[in-house]
Amino acid sequence: MAREALGMLDGALEAFVTQDPEKACAVCLKDEKVDSYQDVLINKIIECMESNKNIIKIGIHYIIIVKNLERVADLATNIAEEVVFLVEGRIIRHTEICESYISELKSEEPEVLKEKPSAEKKELFDLLEDHAQLVLHCVNMLPKAFEAFFQRNIEACHKIYTELVQIEREADSIKKNIRSHLPHGIILPVDKFELFLYLKEQDAIADAAEEILKWLTFREYEVPEDVSFQVILLTKHNIETAELLIPLLEYSRAYLSAADSIAREKAKEVIRKIRAREHESDEIATTLKREVFNMEKDPLSVFHLLRVTELICQISGRAENAGDLMRAMLAKV
Repeated sequence: MAREALGMLDGALEAFVTQDPEKACAVCLKDEKVDSYQDVLINKIIECMESNKNIIKIGIHYIIIVKNLERVADLATNIAEEVVFLVEGRIIRHTEICESYISELKSEEPEVLKEKPSAEKKELFDLLEDHAQLVLHCVNMLPKAFEAFFQRNIEACHKIYTELVQIEREADSIKKNIRSHLPHGIILPVDKFELFLYLKEQDAIADAAEEILKWLTFREYEVPEDVSFQVILLTKHNIETAELLIPLLEYSRAYLSAADSIAREKAKEVIRKIRAREHESDEIATTLKREVFNMEKDPLSVFHLLRVTELICQISGRAENAGDLMRAMLAKV
C-alpha cells in the first residue's frame, strides 16, 4: 500500500511538472486500488486486535498509519485532478477519467451505470439540483443504518451500504453530465473553477455518508442507549443541514437567471443558517465525544465510535464549504 501511494504521489508531481494530463489520469486510476488496500488492511488489523486484546494500542497506531497512507493517495489524486483541470479545463474524479481510459472501461460498465440519452438537455442548475437530491438520498439512509448497527445487525448495514454505493454512482454520472454541459471556453454567470469546487464539496457529502456506512460494517458491539440517542441526534442534525442545499440552489438560480435581489438575500440567509448549524453540530459532537470516552468499553470500540462521530460532522462541514463557495460566486455577479 505504501509503495502504491508513494508511486501515485511521484506520478502526480511528474504530471504537474510536465503538464501531462495522460499521466495524471493514470494516477487517478490507482486511487480505488489504494482504497481497497485500506479496507483489507483495516479489517485484518481489527481481526488481530479482537483475537489479542494486548495489541489493541499497537493496532490503533497501525490503523492511523493506514489512514495516513490513504491520505497520501488522496493528495496525489487531487494533484492529478488539478493537472487535468488546468490543462484541459475539465474535472475528473475516481473512475471518471480521460476519454482514452473511459473507452477501455465502457465494455465493463454495468448497464445500470450507463447514461441514458435524454430527449431534452437539462440546464446547469437542474443538473446541480438532481445531483444534490441524490446526495441527500445517500445521507437520509444513515438513520436506518445506525438503527441496524445499534441492534448489532451488521448484515443489514452491509445491505444498506451496497444500496448507497449504487446511488452515489448515479450522482457521479450526473457529475459527468455537468462536465459535458460545460465545455472548455463556455461563458458562465459564475466562475467555472468555483463551480467545480462547489460540486466537489456537494459530492463530498455523499462520500462522507458512504464512509460512515463502510465503518459501520467494520465492527459489531453494544452501544449504550444514551450514546446511541446522541449519535442519532447528531446524524439528523447534519442531514437537516445538508438539506438546506436545495433551497440554496433554488434561490441562487433565481438570482443568476433573473437578477432577483430578493432571491440573493434569501440565498445568503440560507448560507448563514448552514454556517450556524455547522457550529451547532460541533457542539453536539463535543458532548457526544465526552460520553463516548466515558463508555465502559474496550479502546477499539471507543476509537471506532469517535471516528464515526467525526465522519458524521463532515456532512455539515462539507455543506458549509459548499455554501461559502456559492456565496463567493453570487458576490462576483
